[in-house]
Amino acid sequence: MMVLCPFDGEAQWRLFVNFTPGVSIVAPAPLWVHQQEHSSLYQWAHYRSEPFEAPIYYSIRIGYTHVDKGWEIEMNHLKIYLQNTSDDLSRFSVSHGYNQLMVNRLLMKGSWVRKYGVGVVVAHPESTVRGLMYHESGGLFGAGYHIAGPVVQYGWSRDFITRSVVYLTASLMVSGAYARVPVVDGHADVPVVALHLQVGVGGQYRLRP
Repeated sequence: MMVLCPFDGEAQWRLFVNFTPGVSIVAPAPLWVHQQEHSSLYQWAHYRSEPFEAPIYYSIRIGYTHVDKGWEIEMNHLKIYLQNTSDDLSRFSVSHGYNQLMVNRLLMKGSWVRKYGVGVVVAHPESTVRGLMYHESGGLFGAGYHIAGPVVQYGWSRDFITRSVVYLTASLMVSGAYARVPVVDGHADVPVVALHLQVGVGGQYRLRP
């Protein structure tokens, strides 16, 4: 029999959900754009992430821990906007967003949690290439979202006020992803490496045998 113990710090099972906004830093990376009947475009892309502009940047996580291990599902709403645009590539962003849906393995050491994650990028691209604007439709649910490629991540997190139902949490993660997204008459290959610094709130229940 399991008993709910929301304030018991000694309980072995813990269920949690958290919401963590923050900041993201996206490293420069290669960008390829391929269109039918045109030569491919290539450049070393510089991105901004605009974490505090709507829609804001955030992660949502839900999971459990047992003793010193656990699992969580995470949706990270990363956004990227190309800064060094050109006449041929006048607008390029993945801002609704470069979403990263992941499963994370959790390994606890004292107050710290080490995380390893793997998953998929669900991307919502927006672009104008050679004067042709991509209409943000099709894909999943006809809403312009596309399963675009793989993602992995690694990092650390720490929870504070851990004996309360509501607690504070902070995390520092690095992710590496590759996405192939549609443009008019073609596609773009968009690898992204990003640093994620997040601070937010969570809710938890602890269960004791």
